[in-house]
Amino acid sequence: MTMKIAFVLPVLFLAVLAPASALEDPTRPADFKAPVQATAVRPFTLNSIVVGSAKRVAVIDGVVRREGDVFDGARLVRVESDKVILRSQGRTLILNWVMPPSVRVSR
Repeated sequence: MTMKIAFVLPVLFLAVLAPASALEDPTRPADFKAPVQATAVRPFTLNSIVVGSAKRVAVIDGVVRREGDVFDGARLVRVESDKVILRSQGRTLILNWVMPPSVRVSR
């Protein structure tokens, strides 16, 4: 009987600790942190650009923005005549101006 207990106790002890030790990687550095999943940069819509001698503005998502403005986690870096440059989450985003199709009125 004591022989069975002497055999069963270590087996139970190992069965309880085995799942926890199976999850640990002995080669992983002690200060390891799992990589953070990158979040997607939301798309911005460039509606218009106005570049003059005194001001540079862009209409992005229907709102007038100036160089240096920060909105929705992005900073407006530069407004050029054909594009707008944004910085968002460490990335550079370029919004190119596409001329909307002209509308003709027929009578």
